[in-house]
Amino acid sequence: EINSRNAEQPQPRKVVISHNLDNVLQDVIDLICRHYILVWYESISEDQAFVKHVQVEMWKVIDKVSRRLSEIDLVSFLSQDVLDCLNQHFKNIRLAKKNKLDKSEEDFKQFLLHSWLKEEEKELSCLRNVSETLLLLLLSPPYATCAPLRHLLREIIACSVLKPTIDLLCDPDFINQKLLDYMAYREKLYADTKRTYMYSATYEGFIKKIKSSDSITDLKQMR
Repeated sequence: EINSRNAEQPQPRKVVISHNLDNVLQDVIDLICRHYILVWYESISEDQAFVKHVQVEMWKVIDKVSRRLSEIDLVSFLSQDVLDCLNQHFKNIRLAKKNKLDKSEEDFKQFLLHSWLKEEEKELSCLRNVSETLLLLLLSPPYATCAPLRHLLREIIACSVLKPTIDLLCDPDFINQKLLDYMAYREKLYADTKRTYMYSATYEGFIKKIKSSDSITDLKQMR
């Protein structure tokens, strides 16, 4: 069990990423505590120290993730690591299709999926391993070394967070819908921009109209 006496007392929180983003993250943490912790904890105890400790630990995890991400060379990661993985993936698919056309059924070498993608239980097992590794790296030592707590969090992250997220991102309908939403957003943005400058043929003329106008109503219409 975790010795509560050894747990650190909540301290005033420093800015982790930025004031605006931290405020949004705090809202998310508050919602998590309200809907997933307080719903059962309030029937056990009225002491809010536990909830505060949970929030402090969440911020420590966010801080560690932020610092680790800041150490990544994004240019190298996106232009080399990600592209190399995608290139190898599509290369294997292309070779598998070519082999299927050129060779007989006996000699045909299929495109092999990762072993953990063949069955749902194997996929969950892989996600559990990933979750436990993340917990060992990100949690504070008193919590990371507590096996029952770590296993509970592992199951929550693997089964209720990672698995549904991966299933959603791999759903073709979700991808198509997001593409349609983005196209609609771009069309609306273009239409709004076009309306903004339709009062004058040129940008210079538009600025002259603003400078020569003393009507607030007209200026609001030109905005």
